[in-house]
Amino acid sequence: MSDKSGSSNSGAVRQSERSPRLLGLVHEAIRRRCYSRRTEEAYVHWIKRFIYFHGKRHLRTNLRA
Repeated sequence: MSDKSGSSNSGAVRQSERSPRLLGLVHEAIRRRCYSRRTEEAYVHWIKRFIYFHGKRHLRTNLRA
């Protein structure tokens, strides 16, 4: 039997190498500004509502020239 451990994820990009996700950036920015946890929760809530309202489409795919 050949050991295939490691080969299944060889093409995958590690989490640390990917660009940060939107909500992760929001959390970092709010914490850097020392806002309260409740404010952070409210901001994230409204951002999620905005995203779902627009059908979870990425902004770059919706830009018109």
